[in-house]
Amino acid sequence: MEAAFIQEVSALRSGTRRVLLLAAACNGDLAAMGRVVEPAELVNDLAPAEETRFVAVAGGSVRFRHPLARSAAYSASTTAERTQAHALLARAYVEDPARQIWHRAEAAVVPDEEVASALAQMAAQAHHRSAILEAARLLTRAAELSPARADSEERMLQAAVMNVGAGNFDWTVQACAQLRDRSDNPVVQLGASHLMAYALAQTGNQSLARVALVDVLEQLVDVDPALGWASLTTLAVLVYRGGGDVQVVADWLERYEGAHVEPSPHTDMIPAARAWVRVQISPLERPSDVLELIREAPVPDSPHAFAASHEMLLGAAAWLLDEPEIALTRLQRSVEFMRRADAPGAMTQTLLALALVQFAVSDYDAADDTGRLVLDIAEARGDAYASNDAREVRGRVAGIRGDVATARALCDQVLLNLRPGDSLSLEANVRVTMSWVRLAEDDAAGAWDQMRWLFREDGEPRHTHVSYRELGHYVASAVRAGAGADVGPALALATERLAESGKRHQLELARARALMAGEDAEPLHRQAATDPEAARWPFQLANAQLEYGGWLRRRHRQGEARAQLQSALEVFERLGTQVCAETARSELRAAGVATTEPAASAWAQLTGQERQVVRLAANGLTNPEIAAAMYLSPRTVSSHLYKAFPKLGVTSRAQLRDVVTER
Repeated sequence: MEAAFIQEVSALRSGTRRVLLLAAACNGDLAAMGRVVEPAELVNDLAPAEETRFVAVAGGSVRFRHPLARSAAYSASTTAERTQAHALLARAYVEDPARQIWHRAEAAVVPDEEVASALAQMAAQAHHRSAILEAARLLTRAAELSPARADSEERMLQAAVMNVGAGNFDWTVQACAQLRDRSDNPVVQLGASHLMAYALAQTGNQSLARVALVDVLEQLVDVDPALGWASLTTLAVLVYRGGGDVQVVADWLERYEGAHVEPSPHTDMIPAARAWVRVQISPLERPSDVLELIREAPVPDSPHAFAASHEMLLGAAAWLLDEPEIALTRLQRSVEFMRRADAPGAMTQTLLALALVQFAVSDYDAADDTGRLVLDIAEARGDAYASNDAREVRGRVAGIRGDVATARALCDQVLLNLRPGDSLSLEANVRVTMSWVRLAEDDAAGAWDQMRWLFREDGEPRHTHVSYRELGHYVASAVRAGAGADVGPALALATERLAESGKRHQLELARARALMAGEDAEPLHRQAATDPEAARWPFQLANAQLEYGGWLRRRHRQGEARAQLQSALEVFERLGTQVCAETARSELRAAGVATTEPAASAWAQLTGQERQVVRLAANGLTNPEIAAAMYLSPRTVSSHLYKAFPKLGVTSRAQLRDVVTER
């Protein structure tokens, strides 16, 4: 398309091409163009482009009919023509220093410290107001125009920091690799290596990222261990995802615990980093000091980016420690800090952690909405790594709700984009999702084929966290397929390891053991189905009630069975988990209770994005506020509400609160 636009531009006369270049260079600012081209000449030269509707002139602005048309008008010119255009515009903006400096920078063809210094000052101002994308762009150009090598390297390193925050990971990897290799300054080399390793970890190239992280950890442990803790948390994440040897992380933790740390901006992050790393190393333990930290640690009085990282680390640790309420609070706070800091690069990982917690507590609408938001941000940035994670979350929601086509399509995309061995956790979760797809297709054997992979034949989990979180579903899948005898080794090891673990693990173990205990199962069923804390995980509780109710029915204790089964059905219907709801209805019918298919709810007719818009509108946010929160345009928000109102049977925003409260 851009080539077609370039051909169209090339066919125009030279004067028209010149003013189109000016318009492209100054975002169509007609007043600025009029200060460097005689007004009559400007109007005359624009006319051919207006006649072909290549541009439209309105409201003091020249508007291209497509963004690629603007790009074509700029790229179809020569370097000399572009340089001259920016030089002219620099003179046009004498009363706007920021724009003048930018155009001087674009007109420069050799290093110029005056311009570079001015750009660096503008970048500092942009960073102060949390405009990270703008700061990154300004610093990159300042580095390019710096005559002194030391200044250029320092500014490029700062630009890399900003680009990481903005999510430009591929750019960061390339720029930092070049900076590390050409610099002879050890501080610059270390900083570039640290940023490159982190950026590699966000691109999905896990094997290269691990090599880079180990290299930078070795360099930083004696020079700047406070900064090294950040790399250690990243290595812990990679080991978690890949299911690798946690002893590697444990060895590095021991070395960093013994390192002398000088006060620095990174020092306050060390307790949160240490907590996250320790939980990753020992996911089945609940250290009292870590629990106290995630529950009691105050939000640091630091810049938004630091506070966001602190809350993200403690929120993610809380999730692994079976403290979902704390995890939700801290992760939501982290997202808000990142919004204020304009740091979409880090936000996707925090949003993904938030989606996992939302899924864990059975808030499937919220998990799907958060996954959709991550997918939107990631695809806009070309971030395939985060896009794949977001698809997995959304596929998981679709699978557990019996939306076979959506779940299968999303899982296929995830597996297609997944490098072999890069993410064992992602592969495990896809298998769990596909087990629900198989159950929706009434294929119990197929569901077990997916679930049996979670544990090896000797009973060892392939991924400690994911496998044990799904222990109940693992055993239930085996029992449905007539393969209960196959779970013995895994269940024996789980009984040894999970008895003193977190409450979620204890409930999963009780549910799994109950399914294999025959006539002796009731105490275990009661533990899984009646423990007061089980309500923190509604879907898991409902499954325990379903299984207990079925056990009671088969022993002709119909009244008790009906109570358990009815509770389970109500939860399944509320959550929209169709396969489980149908199983509960079948059990209730066998227990002598007449059941009917529920009427489709109005809420279920909304798309995920419509639900999120409605929730925010019900909380009193205006359309512009909703647009900012969801990275949409106000017009798109208005369109979603326009479509949602008739589906929900409401006619005003004031009625939305009642609709959302019912949910």
